[in-house]
This record gives sequence, C-alpha cells and structure tokens, in this order.
Amino acid sequence: MITPAGEVVAAGHNMRVQSGDPTAHGEMSCFRAAGRRRDWHTLTLATTLSPCAMCSGATVLHRIPGW
Repeated sequence: MITPAGEVVAAGHNMRVQSGDPTAHGEMSCFRAAGRRRDWHTLTLATTLSPCAMCSGATVLHRIPGW
C-alpha cells in the first residue's frame, strides 16, 4: 500500500502454502499488514499479477481507487 506522497505503509506476499491459510494471498497479506486505517480510499495497491475475485472484492470494499 502506498500513500499519495509515495510512502509505503504496508507490503505483503503470498503465504498460502507456508501458513496453510487459503486466504493468505499477497494482497490480503498487505491488507493485514496495513492494519486498521481510515484512509483506505487514498491508498494505492500495487500487485504483480491480476488479483483474484476475493482480493478484488476486498479492494472494492476498502474503496481503493482504480477498482
């Protein structure tokens, strides 16, 4: 997650196999690392691949622009 000023506030990577958690995709890991925030709508989420339906849905629910 990146602020409008370019500050990285959270990062994550795929941990599905390592954690045994089927929801531990890179995007979800990043959301968890970002913690509780009120400024989701101002952040940018950068990914290396197209997000799955679950991760896309989380992005929409958090009102992250561009989705």
